[in-house]
Amino acid sequence: MTEITDNRNHNWLANAAQTIHERTAKAREGTFETLMTFVAIGEVLNEVKETLGGAGRNSTFGKWCDEQGFSFDKTWRSRLMKLAANWDEAKAAMEVRPEGERKWSVKEVLKALADKRKADSGLNSCPEATISTEAKPKPPSTKERLEQVLEENKRLSQALTEALERIKSLEARKAPDQTQKPSQPELDFGAQRYPAPHGTPLGNQEAANAQNSSVKVDPQDRTRAKKVWSLYTRGVTAGEREAAKERLERAAEKYGLPFDDFIAACGIAR
Repeated sequence: MTEITDNRNHNWLANAAQTIHERTAKAREGTFETLMTFVAIGEVLNEVKETLGGAGRNSTFGKWCDEQGFSFDKTWRSRLMKLAANWDEAKAAMEVRPEGERKWSVKEVLKALADKRKADSGLNSCPEATISTEAKPKPPSTKERLEQVLEENKRLSQALTEALERIKSLEARKAPDQTQKPSQPELDFGAQRYPAPHGTPLGNQEAANAQNSSVKVDPQDRTRAKKVWSLYTRGVTAGEREAAKERLERAAEKYGLPFDDFIAACGIAR
């Protein structure tokens, strides 16, 4: 008799052996209920092996199984232990089969588990194998390739012609109308753009001075100029004041006005 070093395990091992004997006697292969009995046997065997430790026929666990006189051999015992250890995965593998093909036996369920793992690893769906069973497409003949090239050239030529027509149309729209006056240069002030005073070339100070009295500053520019003037005259730091002055000077240049005249045109009292 296998020596049990821990006497506290003696009664538990005896009960485990009795459970295995009873459930083996009740098991009849082929039904789900029978299979569940085998799963329960495998669970008990796994618990005993974990408790006694070791593997193989000469291990403590192997000797214990031999001494109990179970009605199944080592191979069947290994199957039951594997089934119990992987029951959830094995059950799911069987359930994906059509209902008429489900056989709830230890052999069939373990086979379903093996097939699933093989498929998951990609060994069951090798691309090379699939390609080899299919007929390879016949390569196109020289005439067919030439026809394809001509067709592609025709398509590209048509696309190029359409593109050239669109370019000509756009150029015609952009061409200046000789009956209209040239467009006035635009001036930037902040985020808005406004035309320069007609007939006042930028940088021509004499022409600008002659029209100072007639230049009207856009209301939005006047509002911005007043805010910038406030920074220029009341800025906390010299940097703020200098930056504000530069903005006012740029705005005055865009309207073709001297700095002081631009300030006056904006209605800013100095």
